[in-house]
Amino acid sequence: MKVLRSGVDVAKDWLDVGVFERTEFRRKRVDNCFEGWVEAAEWFKCFGADRILIALEPTGRYHEDFCRFMHLQGHEVHVAQPLLFRRYAESLELRGKSDHKDTLALTRYVEERPGQLRRWSPKSEEKEELRDFHVLLRSLIKRKVQVENQLKCGLRSEWVRS
Repeated sequence: MKVLRSGVDVAKDWLDVGVFERTEFRRKRVDNCFEGWVEAAEWFKCFGADRILIALEPTGRYHEDFCRFMHLQGHEVHVAQPLLFRRYAESLELRGKSDHKDTLALTRYVEERPGQLRRWSPKSEEKEELRDFHVLLRSLIKRKVQVENQLKCGLRSEWVRS
């Protein structure tokens, strides 16, 4: 059984997908949308793997739909813990930071340290909604504190204070 390990650097508008074919690093950039995910899945098939292990860094919510798509395709999706991955990437001394270098580092990470990856699985609708509610509540509390602090800074206008 051939296992293909891939590192994916996720951005809002695109994905940089990387694999090692023997000793050569190959990378492909696709759009971060349904058509791009299909293109990435087709690209993976070119390597003749029976199983694909995908590693990526969590990036806000931009990675979630891609993860869900790949999970439904039967691929193993893993999320790297940001701090551990960052330290690993720094140890490679790749000099500078770019999407290409992040993809290379993620691909090497999944090759060398698969035990440090958390397997991703989709959350239930209830958990997704609860998370959204929690984010909104935190944001509103933060804004409330900001306004209260502004009101304490010595505003002279009675109308503004009210």
